[in-house]
Amino acid sequence: MSYASTGRQRSQVEQPKGQKRLTNVAIVRLKKGGCRFEVACYKNKVVNWRNRVETQLDEVLQSHDVFVNVSKGKRATADDMRKVFGTDDVDEVAKLIIDQGELQVSDGERAAFNQSLFQEIATIVVEKCVNPESNRPYPFSVIERVMKEIHYSLIPNRSAKQQALDVIGKLQDHMPITRAKMKVQVSVPAKDGKSTKKYLEQHNATVLDQKGTSDTLRLICLIDPGAYRGLDAFVANNGDNIDGARSLEVLELSCHEEGEHSIDAEISKKTERFGMATGTPPSHTVLPPPLPAAPASNAPAASAGRPCSTCGGAFTDTAVYREHFRSEWHRYNLKLKAKKRPSIDQAAFDQLSAHDVQRFFETLD
Repeated sequence: MSYASTGRQRSQVEQPKGQKRLTNVAIVRLKKGGCRFEVACYKNKVVNWRNRVETQLDEVLQSHDVFVNVSKGKRATADDMRKVFGTDDVDEVAKLIIDQGELQVSDGERAAFNQSLFQEIATIVVEKCVNPESNRPYPFSVIERVMKEIHYSLIPNRSAKQQALDVIGKLQDHMPITRAKMKVQVSVPAKDGKSTKKYLEQHNATVLDQKGTSDTLRLICLIDPGAYRGLDAFVANNGDNIDGARSLEVLELSCHEEGEHSIDAEISKKTERFGMATGTPPSHTVLPPPLPAAPASNAPAASAGRPCSTCGGAFTDTAVYREHFRSEWHRYNLKLKAKKRPSIDQAAFDQLSAHDVQRFFETLD
């Protein structure tokens, strides 16, 4: 008589014996030689193992077994492991699978990992590169935006630093960017100073300072990061280092301009592009001819000289040109421009009272 026919239930449910339940598991899968291999690992430990943060295999593997299918509990045969990996040692095969295999994660975990890796690569590029025109690093948002525009594809099995070097090469095709120079100090015996300077010149190094004694020469210079190993080998192998006179010391990993641009620096750059100098324009600079008179309107009339893009006018003197950007008239027109209203000329602004101007600024702030 069965329990179902009597309506009674078992007082205790029997569990299958010899069954190991894997919880919170991360599966690493590798397809090689026509075979499929899987290992069961702890979450977050696989990434730590690949980054050499975790070195204990017991802390990574949930089970010291190599499977064909972890979810079904089907183990790989020793013959398949010998055929593909050349050994049937489970731990050695598991290490190869963890290093070379694909980590099976959920869509949310994969998206979070890719976003973190993408931002880490962009951060490394910002730290290592500068704009060659200004010798200043790019903002993080600029590098991140350009990486998205060129559709850079992440490689999960490669480190962020390796991928950052690849990104730099790709970015150079789309924007002015280069590796920041390293500032180093080279110490060599005085008798080898000539050969050292020749080596630095051949590798496009810039010598910033030269000092030392009658026995030792010290050179402070800027070099490309890619030339560091060659310079280190040159300093170490180009003679005997008996008294420690030969050394290569890194002073700055990334040498670039710091601080913010000042308005004077920006205006100076603009005047240089326009060919303007202090006082009168240079003789070889040809100023644009004055435009014919136009009907009276709210827009200021164009005349000879370099006009302000907001107020108009003509400025052939650098000092006057700089002072204009600090004037109340320029600030007034900037407020009008922000509200998409027409600007006014100098004469119209002079007719306004100081009270009206101050009230105008307060109403638009």
